[in-house]
Amino acid sequence: MTLTLHYDANPVETVPTTTQLTVNYVDRNGQPIAPSTTQSGDQGTKFSIDVPAIDGYRSVQINHNPLRGPTT
Repeated sequence: MTLTLHYDANPVETVPTTTQLTVNYVDRNGQPIAPSTTQSGDQGTKFSIDVPAIDGYRSVQINHNPLRGPTT
């Protein structure tokens, strides 16, 4: 068996795409309990958020769905 690997002489340059992350703060019924927040950054970079204390509520779930940027 033979495996052949192909290479390009010049690597393809990637240009970061700026995207926005919106964080919604909702109750178990999906009703907003605090204003949404947004962050901007280059797509594919790590991000972090602080889970704020909201009077009268406690954090019970964080939606861990994969984040995807816009598709063309």
